[in-house]
Amino acid sequence: MNRFKLAGLTLVASGALLASSPAAIHAAGGKASGTGGARAGLATVRGTVASFTATSVTVAPKSGADVVVDFTATTKFRVNGAPSTSAPTFTAGEPVGAAGTKNADGSITAKLVVAGTNPNKANRVRVAGTVSASASGSLTITPKTGSAVTVTLDAKTRYIVNGVASSTAPTFTNGEKVLVGAIKNSDGSLTARVVATGVRNPNAVRLIGTISAVGSSSLTLTGKNGQSATVALTSSTKYRVNGQVSSTAPTFTVGEKAVVAATKNSDGSLTARGVAVNPAKQAAKAAAKTAKQAAKAAARAAKKAAKSGK
Repeated sequence: MNRFKLAGLTLVASGALLASSPAAIHAAGGKASGTGGARAGLATVRGTVASFTATSVTVAPKSGADVVVDFTATTKFRVNGAPSTSAPTFTAGEPVGAAGTKNADGSITAKLVVAGTNPNKANRVRVAGTVSASASGSLTITPKTGSAVTVTLDAKTRYIVNGVASSTAPTFTNGEKVLVGAIKNSDGSLTARVVATGVRNPNAVRLIGTISAVGSSSLTLTGKNGQSATVALTSSTKYRVNGQVSSTAPTFTVGEKAVVAATKNSDGSLTARGVAVNPAKQAAKAAAKTAKQAAKAAARAAKKAAKSGK
């Protein structure tokens, strides 16, 4: 938990569906190609444009039958990496992806349609080093090797300071370490999308274990090593249940597995920032394990019966 990630140069809010290219659509709930499984109730498809009308596009996945994707007044669009409020003029054969509600006839009523390519994808640059100069709207970084690099800071630049996300630039100090995710412009200049600086939160704690006790405002987890830890649940604690984000605590069950992101307080106690449980996945794994054990037992019995019959 004591880390930040610059993948995609995007700060992503939990539960949000953000995609910059058709290839990213499947991350919302599906396979690497074709039609995907549902996550948070969404069906997904990606492929190429087979045909289109003013209110729909037919997607040809790499495998399987074509899928008709219908648009509504609430459908969102992203074209060549940029958001759009209206459907684009599609071109047969261009990449396209969609996420939405799957209908009985196999079509999808889209919540999001992504078309074209993201011109920024191939121009992403990562710069790590120390600050050698800073000014309003720019930051100069000296890497361990090579020449100093200057990046532009604009209204879209986001910051991570001491592990906390912010939309406001901090006061940079020469010599401090920074990590920048930037976009390389056509003239070769760099525009920062994410700047991370400072120290990671030293009080952030990540717990993985089995729930051993449930209180009215607390949760006790026991790890594989047998050690237990109790975390306080507050009104600020967020929850993820079967992949669904919620601000309301679910009904926890002793024995189920959980992952907790917590903060260690000055008195040594722990306060949960987020709790994730997946009872549906655990139930499926348990059922699969039981079925496997039953199959093995049946095979052993059959083998024993065959031997006794000789």
